[in-house]
Amino acid sequence: MGEVQAGPQSCRRGTCIPCKRMSKHVVALALIAVVAVGCGDPQLDPSTSPSRLSPSPLPSSSSSAQPSQSAPPAGAWKETLFLTDDHSLMVGGSITYGSAGFLMVSNLWDRTAEVGPGQLHQSLWRSSDGMSWDEVGMPPQLSAVAQLLTASDGSYVAFGYQPTQDASSRLVAFQSADGTHWDEVKTGLARTTWVQAIERGPAGFLLVGGQTSETGPTLWLSPDGLAWELVHDFKQTTHWIKIDDADGGEGGYVVIGQQIDQADGDNRYEHFSFASADGRHWFNRSQPFGRQAQDFVPEALVSSFGPDWMAP
Repeated sequence: MGEVQAGPQSCRRGTCIPCKRMSKHVVALALIAVVAVGCGDPQLDPSTSPSRLSPSPLPSSSSSAQPSQSAPPAGAWKETLFLTDDHSLMVGGSITYGSAGFLMVSNLWDRTAEVGPGQLHQSLWRSSDGMSWDEVGMPPQLSAVAQLLTASDGSYVAFGYQPTQDASSRLVAFQSADGTHWDEVKTGLARTTWVQAIERGPAGFLLVGGQTSETGPTLWLSPDGLAWELVHDFKQTTHWIKIDDADGGEGGYVVIGQQIDQADGDNRYEHFSFASADGRHWFNRSQPFGRQAQDFVPEALVSSFGPDWMAP
């Protein structure tokens, strides 16, 4: 794959493709914590991948919930936690399942803000069965939780950011066996890494580091979710690159993104796929969906489906 370097339009939490070509409408969805019971007994996997929401650094405060007590019928979904009123709205963040049950990040937003909704605070919720939820304390000295995952030993790992003296922030990680008591752990991840996604595949966990003002996109691999190794760095010497999505499956890992040839004065974009069976040796394919119109820049998603892959 052509090595790609951050262009002059890169931003702290944005993309490295020129902004006028890559502007997106960001839509915040109110996420209700729900439980689905399929046919037969559900098999809960401690490696459940987290959802992808990067919250703003805000302090935590206490909230109360009105959980449901009875499980839904087979194949149905039931609301089990809902925090909202005329002034605020709860938006769900990362969720995972580990040794003490479900652990979820929630973000409470102020509906009355004059210019768009403003985030009030972030909190963690734990449930042994997905039906009854209790608020638990945030990891110490962590201003925001960006992603949760369940490590190979069943413990929880929370990735987030701490402010630094130079008015920036650094990536930190905390580990907990019960979702309540947290200890900081050393991961080997660069302090400037923005955790865009974490997926699990046959060789362990793949972490996608997104574009920031300080670094280009990166890929990291971990056998246990705790110790990470850099396996690919998009240097961006010939292309601007933006990562859209990633997933892990039976056959390995797939990363989907968009790129622009820096020599192309018209800034025409094309999608690309980046695939690996072991997380270390990667193969690139340009235009995996064929040639696309330039008047609209869709963001591609990817999901494993048994041995196959789907990219809507």
